Amino acid sequence: MCGRIIGDQRNNLNAETLEMLTCIQDWFAAEKKIVRLERLMNLQAQVLRNMKNIRTIF
Repeated sequence: MCGRIIGDQRNNLNAETLEMLTCIQDWFAAEKKIVRLERLMNLQAQVLRNMKNIRTIF
């Protein structure tokens, strides 16, 4: 496990269940980071396209 502190309500779950819950939580956190990165990359591409369009106008 990741050295996380486990709350009282989870301390009676077995080790496999705790590990599964921790992994799922980590996957969700990683997925959120990926979505944010994809949004930033799309925004960057849009800005670069807009800059290219502005150069062609002038």
